[in-house]
Amino acid sequence: MIAKALAQGFKILCYVALAVLAGSLAMVIILESSGLCSAINEGFATCKTPALETFAYTAGMIPVLSSFTLFPLVFAIGGLIFLLRGLIKRIWRHRTS
Repeated sequence: MIAKALAQGFKILCYVALAVLAGSLAMVIILESSGLCSAINEGFATCKTPALETFAYTAGMIPVLSSFTLFPLVFAIGGLIFLLRGLIKRIWRHRTS
């Protein structure tokens, strides 16, 4: 019972890490491709407004910190594995029904 709850909590933690990392990468791509920000680097963001610079800096630092500390990155990879495993199970169940 406790092990099942811990496993479910770990799965949720992995999904949250995947969502945060994917969301921050998507924000960086959207801000740069839309032309609102010309450059987003590890410690610097050049945008049209100061509010966008703060947002872009934060969104750009999440993947960098994840790669340095490795814990969020490992959890995000775990979330991706759980997601793919669930999709494969769902497809397999649909085909065998």
